[in-house]
Amino acid sequence: MEINENKKSKTYIMAENKKNKEIKFVFKVRDEMISNNIDEKVIKQYIEEEYKKIINEYNEKIIKYNEKQSKQNKNQNKLDKIKRNKEIEIILKNKYCLEEKGYNSEYIKKYVDRQYNEINKKYNYSVNLPNIDFID
Repeated sequence: MEINENKKSKTYIMAENKKNKEIKFVFKVRDEMISNNIDEKVIKQYIEEEYKKIINEYNEKIIKYNEKQSKQNKNQNKLDKIKRNKEIEIILKNKYCLEEKGYNSEYIKKYVDRQYNEINKKYNYSVNLPNIDFID
């Protein structure tokens, strides 16, 4: 599991707290079993089974949380793409309006490029277009 140690989500913290609490309980039961002279093999088997169960529950919660986050990120990416496309359409409409009114084509090109770059920065969208040389 990849967790940023500086900032953990509430789900991670709650899952870790529950895991630690259950492990402490297992150790208390182990100590009680030892005080009642129960066979060490039985104690060891009990601890291993409980520990596996606790770790599996913890991992299931973390996986479920990560899947939920992934799904939310995908949905947000789709919404961002739709918003970005709408903003680009507005730029194109503005471009055509400026062309119809007869503004300088160099001015229009600079305006469109600047607005397009601002939109790409806003949505963290990078375009790496190769330099293409056209041969006549």
